[in-house]
Amino acid sequence: MSTRELAIVSWIFLIGIFCILDGKIRPSVFGLFEAMKGLLAQPVFKIILFYQVIILILFSCGIFQYNLSWWMLKDYSIAFFFTILTFLGSYQFIKFRNALFGSLGWGSLFQYLLGNFTFSYCVEMLLIPVLAILSLIVVVAEQKGFTSVFKFFNEILSIIGMFLIVYVIFRAVISWPQELNIVYWAGFFITAIAWIVNLPLMFLSIPMFQYDVIDNFRNGGKTILEILCQSNLFWLKRFIYSYLFFQKVDQKIVSISQGGLLNRRLVIILKQGTLPKEAKKVEMFYRLLFAKNSTYKQTKKIIPIRIECRNDLDRDLIIKPYEISDLQEIYRLD
Repeated sequence: MSTRELAIVSWIFLIGIFCILDGKIRPSVFGLFEAMKGLLAQPVFKIILFYQVIILILFSCGIFQYNLSWWMLKDYSIAFFFTILTFLGSYQFIKFRNALFGSLGWGSLFQYLLGNFTFSYCVEMLLIPVLAILSLIVVVAEQKGFTSVFKFFNEILSIIGMFLIVYVIFRAVISWPQELNIVYWAGFFITAIAWIVNLPLMFLSIPMFQYDVIDNFRNGGKTILEILCQSNLFWLKRFIYSYLFFQKVDQKIVSISQGGLLNRRLVIILKQGTLPKEAKKVEMFYRLLFAKNSTYKQTKKIIPIRIECRNDLDRDLIIKPYEISDLQEIYRLD
């Protein structure tokens, strides 16, 4: 670990000790641990952790075979828990792609060098709280509209940032042939590798998180096998009906309303003269999340538990409503 990482861990440890010793804060700290314990007991997070264990085992095999640094496992874990985890369960593929390519850009390069060319432990212990306090002042000043305060402290942060960049470039130049070898640069690509190896998990997590929320209302308990089966079946159907993405089925839609349990009941009003087979395409279009984000409430795509396709003229059903199987029997809807 670098002296900066040691300093960060030290501050976290000191703050943690303070919170435990403070009688007013202690219940909140223990409550946080209880919440995390409950979260980790959920099937979805068990699947995510199991996937990460497999990745770490494969990484360990590569590190052992090519005689790399075991600290790369730490770098991978930081990349996953502090960046990649926030993307799971979302349809942010463009942001995912940008993050992947951004992990190989100039900004990431300087961030990597800054993390490796650090100051002494004592200097880092002073630098971290100073930067944290200055950043907090800048954020608060910007939100409160204190323009002069914001500009002043933002300039200070900019000066510190420029100094750090110059320091890093100087250290990199004088250390070039001795320290900056292939093994050293292998650590730079860890974040990009982390994004790539977790791409399958991101695809799987999109329906997985949604089915997990829906299954909270089941009369029976959730299981890992059920959620995995539901999620994989979702992607199989999405592959089979992928042609719908290229057809302009949404042109038949007049309006859409959401309601019911978790806003997962969709009532889709279709143009007069829409045929049953065309209505079925619209239904599958929304069942498999091909529709644009903008057509949903709060622009968040949802897997529906009921879809009604109705005629614009008399609001009669065009086809039989779609429902998750055994909706009334399995789900607590009374």
